Amino acid sequence: MKIVLLFFSFNAFSALAPYYHSVKEIEDLMNSPELATTFGMDREITSINRGQNTLMVKSNNCSVEVKSKNIGSTEPKFEYQIGKLTCL
Repeated sequence: MKIVLLFFSFNAFSALAPYYHSVKEIEDLMNSPELATTFGMDREITSINRGQNTLMVKSNNCSVEVKSKNIGSTEPKFEYQIGKLTCL
């Protein structure tokens, strides 16, 4: 009986890991001084879309693509390459 309970609790933890990873990645990006400099403090962020190793940060008429790389070994820690700001 104990083996079955351990198996289920391990699976529940595994299911939370990608969510935690994504939240940590977005939090780190939002706290990045490089994003604030590139995107500007006067633009309101309206959405963040996730792609394969990229995040697209958008406002009403501007966007910037950010390449993300996890450099942490035990906990998520990210390095970002922030692209050029594009405005319509």
